[in-house]
Amino acid sequence: MFISIRDGMLSSAGYPTMAAGLRGVGLTSVELSVDREMAAPPVQSPFKDLVKLNSKAAIAAYQAALAHDGFSVCALLLANDFARPDLAQEIQWVVRCAQLAKTLGCNTVRIDAIMRAQGWSEEQCLKVFADAMKQVIAATEDIGTQFGIENHGARGNEPSFLKGIIASVGSPRLGVTLDTANFYWSGKPLSVVHEIIHELAPFA
Repeated sequence: MFISIRDGMLSSAGYPTMAAGLRGVGLTSVELSVDREMAAPPVQSPFKDLVKLNSKAAIAAYQAALAHDGFSVCALLLANDFARPDLAQEIQWVVRCAQLAKTLGCNTVRIDAIMRAQGWSEEQCLKVFADAMKQVIAATEDIGTQFGIENHGARGNEPSFLKGIIASVGSPRLGVTLDTANFYWSGKPLSVVHEIIHELAPFA
């Protein structure tokens, strides 16, 4: 079994640095959050002192900091929103993060299902999301990145929405980041949550 942890979980637990947190919980791999400025939590410095991974030198230094303690990045975590007015830039950022993931030695990127779209129908959200992911998939064909949609938000916790995107995109490189707790927190009873997990497990 392979186990990793989100950087934010370590910060929330009170660890001063990512390195201290990984050592504290006995893990060596982290899911790394990267923002639109290509900034991520540092390895050895306080979480708030984000470092920009926007150059070869910066990335090489980050890789060296990880390697110093035998740590690795297993996936990048994005808080994307495909309802943003600057959609083309949002797509470019996701593609850039896919390239960063490959450089850091992993090949998986977490995509967020949340769309802050006022007045959009489910059909419109599904089409825009799927079209955006089609562009991302096409732009990363040469590196083969895998993308997992996290079931976040009211719409993102509906299996029909998740399966609709996956079916529309039609790529084996797109699936779900199957967060079992989110389905429960969204208000579904456990019996339904179990059914959903069974239904979506093949796409995880």
